Amino acid sequence: MKHLYVIGMIGIMYLMTGCFSNKPTPSSTQNEIEKMCNEAKYTITLGQINDIGQNVLSKQDFRTILDKALRDSGCFVVESKLNNREKGYVLNIEYGLEVKESKKDTSAVSTQSSASLKSEVRFVMSRANYTITQNASSTMKMSGKKYLGIGEEPQITQEQKERLVQRALKTIFTNLLKI
Repeated sequence: MKHLYVIGMIGIMYLMTGCFSNKPTPSSTQNEIEKMCNEAKYTITLGQINDIGQNVLSKQDFRTILDKALRDSGCFVVESKLNNREKGYVLNIEYGLEVKESKKDTSAVSTQSSASLKSEVRFVMSRANYTITQNASSTMKMSGKKYLGIGEEPQITQEQKERLVQRALKTIFTNLLKI
């Protein structure tokens, strides 16, 4: 009987360690966009900024991320109105940040939750007789497991949303440097 008790306790301990085995991802305040250019390559003025699809990021939050990314990259001079229409571009942007969540019972005592975030950004830079279009997306998947109601579900933070948008912007900036 004592052996059965020990085996049962080991089983419970094994089950409980599964509940708490997800190590939290350390919070990172590092910016995805770093100085990419020593001097500006593009002079732009911001045109329309439109959201696409189901969006969990406000236009104001996106604009804040965009302004910081444009400034930090060092690749853009942003003018309120283009001084030289022959050399400058009007930048129109479409963006989206979508979240998909799901729950699945994996056994009688456990449930698996998952969340998937997808950021999409589209730049259309245009001037007289010339247009540059760039698209980028970034995804993140998270999961969590609960045993007997104990454990964690994935939590989506504002920082994670910002980093996804920054990654998509970084891809666009990198591609623009190759043109």
